[in-house]
Amino acid sequence: EGVCGVSKNGKKWYYIDKKGNKINDKLYSFVTPYHEGLAAVCIDNGSVIFVDKQGNKAIDAEFVSAEPFYDGIAVAAIYDKSRTKLMYGFIDKDGKWLSPSFYDEIYSEGDMSPFAELGVAKVKRGGKIGYVNRQMLFFDSLQTALASNAVLTNAALPEKVTSVKETSMKEASVTNVVEKPNLPFILKMDMTHGVI
Repeated sequence: EGVCGVSKNGKKWYYIDKKGNKINDKLYSFVTPYHEGLAAVCIDNGSVIFVDKQGNKAIDAEFVSAEPFYDGIAVAAIYDKSRTKLMYGFIDKDGKWLSPSFYDEIYSEGDMSPFAELGVAKVKRGGKIGYVNRQMLFFDSLQTALASNAVLTNAALPEKVTSVKETSMKEASVTNVVEKPNLPFILKMDMTHGVI
């Protein structure tokens, strides 16, 4: 995005443009590349925030860690109530948690979106590996997750798309059945078990 994070001493970081000029006067403990107009930076108190190119805080939240945005979704982590364990989830550019539950870990390959290669993100929850699609539905197996993506992206879903109750990061529940046109079956999504 035409800017690069640099440090002269490895302690304070800032961004420069292609000509080597500072893009703003902000200094950070650590920086990540800008992606989709925002960058995750570590501030002096150790928290990670997202900033725009002017150095303004772009999301009114602080995280323990965060990754760049891809297609409007970023991985972020906060501490649990005891402040002993990290809890990972997906956020949008408003800082709203998209995932209906937190995960022990969300895997991503280098500087890519966790959804990049297959359209599903590999996660760990309760010590078990699973997969989450972009609709934030959890699946126990990769095959089921990939099958759900094929069904969900085959054509536009009808108006009676599943509605998810927002439970502020607790398990969400799906209340409607989705019937996909031109398919010989009904696909019912359950946030804790995937396709039933």
